[in-house]
Amino acid sequence: MTTLENYESYTVTEHAKKRLVERFNVPNNESNKWKNRFFLHADYDSSGAPRTGTEKWTQGSITCVIDRKNRQVVTVYPNVDRNYLTGLNPTVVSEIKKTMTQVERKAKRTQAQKLSEYYQELGELTAVMADTRRGEYLDASYERMVLLQGAIDKINAGTSDVLESIKLIAQ
Repeated sequence: MTTLENYESYTVTEHAKKRLVERFNVPNNESNKWKNRFFLHADYDSSGAPRTGTEKWTQGSITCVIDRKNRQVVTVYPNVDRNYLTGLNPTVVSEIKKTMTQVERKAKRTQAQKLSEYYQELGELTAVMADTRRGEYLDASYERMVLLQGAIDKINAGTSDVLESIKLIAQ
């Protein structure tokens, strides 16, 4: 068994807290205790992470995705039986996989469209912030920049969950 070093210092993101409530009925105020219990006996899952810079850790029927660089629990989800397509008509399996590929591409396209808008606004904000001398405008722009970055993080985390679910179904 490989244990995650210093797991106690990892924070649970807002996204992961929402998933703990939705999927495992863990209240927000219990998320850190839950995380510590989880990682006490969790194993590294080398089957691949949902996005660059993340790792999967499993314990029993639960998987946590972590961002080691930022020391965060990014999301949490139940493991699914990956063999549920076994025994189905090959034509049906092929259609399911084809449909899931289309859903995956749509999710990526939607993510790109949303992110494009946010990044464009961020670019405009930072360009103006670099040249402004008005403190109030700088403060307000900075607050907007932080909100946009939070929205970007939320979109990325949500899309990662969707893509991970699609990957599990289409295997």
